[in-house]
Amino acid sequence: YTWEETKPLLAQIAQGLADAHAAGVVHRDIKPSNILIGSDGVAKIADFGIARGLDLTRVTGTSTLLGTPAYLPPEGPQDERSDLYSLGIVAYELLAGVPPFEGSTYAEVLMAHVRLAPDLERLPAKARPIVGWLLAKEPKDRPQSAAELIGALEGTRKVLAAMAAVELVAGAA
Repeated sequence: YTWEETKPLLAQIAQGLADAHAAGVVHRDIKPSNILIGSDGVAKIADFGIARGLDLTRVTGTSTLLGTPAYLPPEGPQDERSDLYSLGIVAYELLAGVPPFEGSTYAEVLMAHVRLAPDLERLPAKARPIVGWLLAKEPKDRPQSAAELIGALEGTRKVLAAMAAVELVAGAA
């Protein structure tokens, strides 16, 4: 996908997350197979099977590993910002054709999320600030809400944290 195709799709998914979060629900398993796109081009979030209320009461699921390793944030699926990290992985995959972190075992993939910086050079330059912001390792460095992300996608909010992350990754390359 191009950035021009990806950006409105991300905004639709972010709006769905904003609605879920406003209802007190964290999805905890945002990944391509849980995003359905209708023939009208409208994206919908599916499979709230392991969702958790923001008050930390369990909606469903067990105490085993929750989520899909390729899309899990470094801190695990905890709050709104965790869903946004997973959305960043989806965005990266849409733009690059592969997820940013891969490995031959679940443990390798999980450790890559914790230890490695995503290769933002694989993405279109215009996408790097927002995707870099979504993929920040520390939740405090990501968008704090889906509404904040939507503002950045619409150009009504600046993405200063992401710009710094992009510069650091580019400088390290």
